[in-house]
Amino acid sequence: MIEQIFHSKHGALQSIAKHSKSPYERAFRMAKEIMKELETVEMFHYDISFQDNVVIIKEIIVHENGQMYEIVELNLDTGKYIISHRRQA
Repeated sequence: MIEQIFHSKHGALQSIAKHSKSPYERAFRMAKEIMKELETVEMFHYDISFQDNVVIIKEIIVHENGQMYEIVELNLDTGKYIISHRRQA
């Protein structure tokens, strides 16, 4: 689910990265854009953390054979992101 959100917001995130005046404004505006979308789809099983200029959002998906994590790493300087998946038994 989180992967779809980022694909749909890709242009908006890159525009925010390009036009924000400060790193703090950039981070705030990107977070606001993503949180608005997460609340719209009522996605409550996620964890957000920060590392340098990257925001890491981890969606927790529970299956009968264990948990799977869909992880998005959003670079605040460029608005580009990387999506990965991890499985935990």
